Amino acid sequence: MNDSKELCPYCNADLQGEPIPKDQQKYYKATHFTRKIGMTTVEADGILTWKCPDCEEEWDKYKKFTEIIEKEGNEQLDRDMEDALEYIFKKYDKTLKNLGDE
Repeated sequence: MNDSKELCPYCNADLQGEPIPKDQQKYYKATHFTRKIGMTTVEADGILTWKCPDCEEEWDKYKKFTEIIEKEGNEQLDRDMEDALEYIFKKYDKTLKNLGDE
């Protein structure tokens, strides 16, 4: 099960949150909450970036996926994952363009 152990990429703060009560862990598929803050817009209908509650820096939610693609190459990813990423990036780019037009 996911323990939500993660460090801020900017200040290295521990982003692992409080423990999730044992009887509720199966619903969250995790043992701990996360401290990172999901940032979104009305248009995005989902989290676009994460924000550190300590240093308040933001980073791209999909950075890990893009790093995997760059390091391992597309052939290492499952076909369904590639399709999902393509959809997500198109939606993300469209949202950013719409925000820039405002």
